[in-house]
Amino acid sequence: MENSRIGVILPAGKIFDRIFTEAIVPAGLGEVVRISTELSEAKLPAALATMETCTTIVADITARNPHAMFLAGYARALKKRILYITQHAEDFPFSEQPLVYGSNTEFLRNELVARLSAKHGESLTKGGENDARAKFLSIFGDLLKKHAHEHRSAVEQNEPNVFTLVDQNMDLALVQDIARRGRELNIRVRLM
Repeated sequence: MENSRIGVILPAGKIFDRIFTEAIVPAGLGEVVRISTELSEAKLPAALATMETCTTIVADITARNPHAMFLAGYARALKKRILYITQHAEDFPFSEQPLVYGSNTEFLRNELVARLSAKHGESLTKGGENDARAKFLSIFGDLLKKHAHEHRSAVEQNEPNVFTLVDQNMDLALVQDIARRGRELNIRVRLM
């Protein structure tokens, strides 16, 4: 993305340091800055000022970290373009669904590139009748492509972390790959 400045809100810790260095920075999204989630009186003004200069915010709200949630709320108030990410599918307080990545940094990197590229920019904020299909494809589309399979029937999302594929006709290897990723991301896929 040209002329973009991506602000990244991540909870503190080595796990999130790894997410930043192995998935977010290598995605090549433009200038990437990590926004401090230390909300001390001395550091908060700098974090908020940095956020104001960003065109897009990537906010990791894993386990509803209160500092990350506070900064994500501030980004919403600034009407910034926000992509929420999380390691586990869990109760989510905003209307937009987060990108669930488990601990798979390669998956997260690829999804960030796809979702934050100019041609996919609208998908961050708009839903629609094909929303369940789009969410399913954003999580499992690379596996479908790897197995040269296109699911043409309905995709339903019964709960935030449960997808139902109607009239599926997948081969066993693809079903196993989807099940493996689903377990990793805490997502259940039902085949009908």
